[in-house]
Amino acid sequence: EFPAQFLREVSSAAMAPQPSAPLGRRRQLLAVKCFCLLAVAAGGGSAAVVPLGALSELHVCADKILRVVHRPGAATESWRPSLIARADWPPVAYNASVAAAGDVVVETNAVVAHWSATSGRLTFTDRQSGRVVLQEGNHNFTETEDLGRSTWQVEQTWLEGSPTEGLYGGGEYQNGLVNFKNAPVEMIQFNTEAVVPFFWSTEGYGILWDNYAWTYLNPSDKALVAPVSSGSGSVRFQPEAPGDHFFFVGRAFPRPGKTP
Repeated sequence: EFPAQFLREVSSAAMAPQPSAPLGRRRQLLAVKCFCLLAVAAGGGSAAVVPLGALSELHVCADKILRVVHRPGAATESWRPSLIARADWPPVAYNASVAAAGDVVVETNAVVAHWSATSGRLTFTDRQSGRVVLQEGNHNFTETEDLGRSTWQVEQTWLEGSPTEGLYGGGEYQNGLVNFKNAPVEMIQFNTEAVVPFFWSTEGYGILWDNYAWTYLNPSDKALVAPVSSGSGSVRFQPEAPGDHFFFVGRAFPRPGKTP
């Protein structure tokens, strides 16, 4: 949810009717004390649930593990149990308060989560130091259809934590990369590549994208070749900034409401 690199992911929102290739997008991450954020998860469990307005929830799983749930609409129902996130958690001490403006603050012994009623976004800070660990950017649900079924394309963005941050995990890929902070990655399971949608930041936090659909991490916003073009030839690229540059060859990244 940053100077603008994102983590964007295509996934389904683990709800019925069955979702298909939605998309989550996230700019980058942050933190020093390690804690886990279970992002865009669905379902329940014994974890305490704190409502965040009408369409979001925060599940307090442990002092350093918080689960964020976003829904596309008030009528959304029949959420399926998560196949990734643990369902039963021992009780954990926490405090929840609501400000006059409707903002919600949830505190554990390690983390403070602040939800803005104005923006609908969450900010996580280290309770001991007061340092911002992670900030949520936008999340978006776009209604679409897949194989004749109604579903949602999901997009989630997180703000970058640090220019020197490293982002590791995600599973096994044959692209020769270890640090995925700014790298565009197509997260789809097939022979020799295994997707594990958990990422760990050198800033000290982790994010689990609790979604089973086709996902894109850090999709490019600039196409060197138009998606409709075909044939062979050459493409010219002129760097506009110093640093590493990544090139993704394949289908165009899905955009909300558009066919890839």
